Amino acid sequence: MPLTMLTKDTNLVYWAGIRVAKFATWLSGAKITVEHPENLRPGRPAVFISNHASNLDPPVIATILPRVVIMAKHQAFKIPIAGRAFLMARFIPVYRGTERAAQSVTIGTERLKEGFNMLAFPEGTRSRDGQLQEFRHGVFLMAIRANAVIVPITTIGLREMMPRGTFGITPGPVRFIVHPAISTDGLAESDRGELAERTRAVIAASLNEPPSGF
Repeated sequence: MPLTMLTKDTNLVYWAGIRVAKFATWLSGAKITVEHPENLRPGRPAVFISNHASNLDPPVIATILPRVVIMAKHQAFKIPIAGRAFLMARFIPVYRGTERAAQSVTIGTERLKEGFNMLAFPEGTRSRDGQLQEFRHGVFLMAIRANAVIVPITTIGLREMMPRGTFGITPGPVRFIVHPAISTDGLAESDRGELAERTRAVIAASLNEPPSGF
């Protein structure tokens, strides 16, 4: 963090955090498989969209991604040291309420236009039963405004390791299915709902697949 403040290079604090996340993932006993990793680098700014069923989702999925900014509940930015690091890494706090929510959309759009990738969980909160919830549209509006692509990622296994409402972690296999990018070329802001549903359908289809040796 001091080096980041001195050099203004946000990559320093970001990749230091990723090293911590990788170490924590190793300690958790997660056995990660990434299917179609080539889809993680679509060649232009991307919004990586995943289902959300566990507190483990953000740190574990971040270990397989290129450099991203993350949208997180504003309460996370109040955590000592970590909250400051999130701000330095240019993460985006999300607030309830129309005015502040609109501000988050504006900031997120700017980050994408600057060339950053983004990780988002448009369900807004963790699923209680593992079933995919409805997607909020804000992050899809950002992608359309910034002409970024959407990369859906189906996450399987993290809920079993740490379900919502529990604090213990059970080691186990984790499967990330990285789907082909969805273009936003030619889309209008009014198309954000349709884009959200299209992305949700891709992730949902893989959640319902047979385990196939998993």
